Amino acid sequence: MKYKLVAIDIDGTLVGEDLVIREKTRRALHQCVQQGVTVTLATGRMFQSTKPFADKLGLAVPLITYNGALVKDSGTGEVYHHRTIPLELAREVVRLCKELDLMLHAYVDDEYYVAEYNDWSRRYEEIAGVKG
Repeated sequence: MKYKLVAIDIDGTLVGEDLVIREKTRRALHQCVQQGVTVTLATGRMFQSTKPFADKLGLAVPLITYNGALVKDSGTGEVYHHRTIPLELAREVVRLCKELDLMLHAYVDDEYYVAEYNDWSRRYEEIAGVKG
Protein backbone atom coordinates (compact mmCIF):
# COMPACT_ATOMS: atom_id res chain seq x y z
CA MET A 1 0.00 0.00 0.00
CA LYS A 2 1.43 3.34 -1.05
CA TYR A 3 0.69 6.21 1.31
CA LYS A 4 -0.40 9.49 -0.25
CA LEU A 5 -0.49 11.73 2.82
CA VAL A 6 1.28 12.05 6.15
CA ALA A 7 -0.28 14.59 8.51
CA ILE A 8 1.78 15.24 11.61
CA ASP A 9 0.96 17.15 14.78
CA ILE A 10 3.45 19.71 16.06
CA ASP A 11 3.49 19.79 19.86
CA GLY A 12 4.66 16.54 21.38
CA THR A 13 5.01 14.89 17.97
CA LEU A 14 7.08 16.99 15.54
CA VAL A 15 8.76 18.87 18.40
CA GLY A 16 9.17 18.42 22.14
CA GLU A 17 9.04 21.07 24.84
CA ASP A 18 12.19 22.66 23.38
CA LEU A 19 10.27 23.31 20.10
CA VAL A 20 13.13 21.83 18.05
CA ILE A 21 12.62 19.54 15.03
CA ARG A 22 15.03 16.64 15.46
CA GLU A 23 17.26 15.76 12.52
CA LYS A 24 15.98 12.15 12.53
CA THR A 25 12.41 13.44 12.19
CA ARG A 26 13.39 15.89 9.46
CA ARG A 27 15.11 13.12 7.48
CA ALA A 28 12.10 10.79 7.82
CA LEU A 29 9.70 13.46 6.56
CA HIS A 30 11.99 14.39 3.67
CA GLN A 31 12.19 10.70 2.77
CA CYS A 32 8.39 10.61 2.59
CA VAL A 33 8.37 13.63 0.27
CA GLN A 34 11.05 12.05 -1.94
CA GLN A 35 8.80 8.99 -2.29
CA GLY A 36 5.93 11.17 -3.53
CA VAL A 37 4.01 11.37 -0.25
CA THR A 38 2.44 14.72 0.64
CA VAL A 39 3.56 15.73 4.12
CA THR A 40 1.54 18.33 6.01
CA LEU A 41 1.06 19.59 9.53
CA ALA A 42 -2.23 19.09 11.41
CA THR A 43 -2.46 20.99 14.66
CA GLY A 44 -4.54 23.00 17.08
CA ARG A 45 -2.12 25.89 16.57
CA MET A 46 -3.00 29.00 14.61
CA PHE A 47 -1.76 29.25 11.02
CA GLN A 48 0.87 31.93 11.74
CA SER A 49 2.26 29.70 14.49
CA THR A 50 2.32 26.64 12.21
CA LYS A 51 3.82 28.14 9.04
CA PRO A 52 7.36 28.58 10.47
CA PHE A 53 7.54 24.83 11.10
CA ALA A 54 6.38 24.13 7.55
CA ASP A 55 8.99 26.58 6.26
CA LYS A 56 11.75 24.89 8.28
CA LEU A 57 10.76 21.58 6.69
CA GLY A 58 10.48 23.07 3.20
CA LEU A 59 6.76 22.26 2.98
CA ALA A 60 4.62 24.44 0.69
CA VAL A 61 1.35 22.57 1.19
CA PRO A 62 -2.08 23.09 2.75
CA LEU A 63 -1.70 23.17 6.54
CA ILE A 64 -4.49 21.96 8.83
CA THR A 65 -4.70 24.47 11.67
CA TYR A 66 -7.06 25.46 14.50
CA ASN A 67 -7.94 21.75 14.93
CA GLY A 68 -9.24 21.68 11.35
CA ALA A 69 -11.11 24.99 11.35
CA LEU A 70 -8.63 26.50 8.86
CA VAL A 71 -6.89 24.71 6.01
CA LYS A 72 -4.62 27.15 4.24
CA ASP A 73 -1.75 26.67 1.79
CA SER A 74 1.59 27.63 3.32
CA GLY A 75 3.03 28.48 -0.09
CA THR A 76 0.25 30.36 -1.86
CA GLY A 77 -1.94 31.47 1.03
CA GLU A 78 -4.99 29.92 -0.64
CA VAL A 79 -7.73 29.04 1.86
CA TYR A 80 -9.34 25.64 1.26
CA HIS A 81 -11.54 25.56 4.34
CA HIS A 82 -12.38 28.12 7.02
CA ARG A 83 -14.97 27.52 9.70
CA THR A 84 -15.57 30.34 12.16
CA ILE A 85 -17.68 30.59 15.27
CA PRO A 86 -20.92 32.52 14.63
CA LEU A 87 -20.78 36.00 16.16
CA GLU A 88 -23.68 35.43 18.58
CA LEU A 89 -22.08 32.25 19.90
CA ALA A 90 -18.74 34.06 20.32
CA ARG A 91 -20.48 36.81 22.29
CA GLU A 92 -22.09 34.19 24.53
CA VAL A 93 -18.70 32.55 25.16
CA VAL A 94 -17.19 35.93 26.09
CA ARG A 95 -20.11 36.62 28.43
CA LEU A 96 -19.76 33.22 30.12
CA CYS A 97 -16.00 33.58 30.52
CA LYS A 98 -16.51 36.91 32.25
CA GLU A 99 -19.30 35.51 34.42
CA LEU A 100 -17.23 32.48 35.46
CA ASP A 101 -13.98 34.47 35.74
CA LEU A 102 -12.26 32.29 33.14
CA MET A 103 -9.25 33.33 31.11
CA LEU A 104 -10.21 34.21 27.57
CA HIS A 105 -8.17 34.41 24.42
CA ALA A 106 -9.48 34.57 20.88
CA TYR A 107 -8.29 34.36 17.31
CA VAL A 108 -9.59 36.73 14.64
CA ASP A 109 -8.11 36.67 11.13
CA ASP A 110 -5.18 34.59 12.44
CA GLU A 111 -4.34 37.17 15.12
CA TYR A 112 -4.22 36.32 18.83
CA TYR A 113 -6.19 38.43 21.33
CA VAL A 114 -6.33 38.17 25.10
CA ALA A 115 -8.78 39.71 27.55
CA GLU A 116 -6.03 39.98 30.16
CA TYR A 117 -2.29 39.99 29.49
CA ASN A 118 -0.63 37.85 32.17
CA ASP A 119 1.99 35.13 32.76
CA TRP A 120 -0.12 32.51 30.99
CA SER A 121 -0.62 34.63 27.86
CA ARG A 122 3.11 35.48 27.81
CA ARG A 123 3.97 31.75 28.01
CA TYR A 124 1.51 31.01 25.21
CA GLU A 125 3.20 33.66 23.07
CA GLU A 126 6.59 32.02 23.68
CA ILE A 127 5.34 28.58 22.70
CA ALA A 128 3.28 29.75 19.72
CA GLY A 129 5.75 32.37 18.51
CA VAL A 130 3.04 35.04 18.30
CA LYS A 131 2.18 38.33 19.98
CA GLY A 132 -1.20 39.04 21.59
